[in-house]
Amino acid sequence: MRIANKASKIKRKEELKYILELDADYITELITEHFDDALDLMSPHSWVYGGAIRDALAGLPLLGDLDLTTIAEDTILYKNFQESTKWAEIDPKPKFINRKGPSGAGKSEITNPIGGLFRFKNVSERIVDVILSSGHDANPAERALFPARSVDFICCGAVMDVNGRVYEVVPEALQDCKNRVLRYNPACANADEEGLVQRIKMLEKRGWKSEINIKKALTTAKANFKKAKRLEEARKSAVKIGKQHTLVTRLSGADSSAPGP
Repeated sequence: MRIANKASKIKRKEELKYILELDADYITELITEHFDDALDLMSPHSWVYGGAIRDALAGLPLLGDLDLTTIAEDTILYKNFQESTKWAEIDPKPKFINRKGPSGAGKSEITNPIGGLFRFKNVSERIVDVILSSGHDANPAERALFPARSVDFICCGAVMDVNGRVYEVVPEALQDCKNRVLRYNPACANADEEGLVQRIKMLEKRGWKSEINIKKALTTAKANFKKAKRLEEARKSAVKIGKQHTLVTRLSGADSSAPGP
């Protein structure tokens, strides 16, 4: 497996949070062989993430779907697949998903990194999910990466950009892939116990070893959920205040420009 022992820090035009470039160019060929021309249909804002990158880094066959994440306002990615002669859109049931909050907290959009989902299938029954991120970061790249940074397992925190470069966006993702170890992502906030247990069992059957304490994982998710809720409330409040300020400014400007008596 051709992977650098030490991933080098990279600088991008856009200021990003934690991101390390990996020497894993071979993944492009693996994904292309398995998913036809899917990578050629990527848009500038899109990233490959999830199981395909994880399994490729772990030296395992690609058995799952291909997940592509992008910003909500990106129409290019969806249009590329919709107009492709190799891919047909199918109903993902539903297109927009609300996952359960941690420990039975109910459905929540606050911590759900997936704002929308469109599914495509080719003649070989391969599936590609076009995922619209629900992130609110001012940086478009960070908004698109929100689902990748919010994965349940650390080993799933690697991505590929439109140029075929592979990066680690969750610390120690590469290490866990090489060791085929499952550890809970401390940034995850939307895992429920039933779903988490099912995911662990599924990957254990494929040779992964779980080091996850379910109780501790759900405690972490609850704490992240509460933090995300506070941040979302603060964001909405700031937006509301901003709109009010804009309205006052406009009204003030209108009053000052009005003719005197």
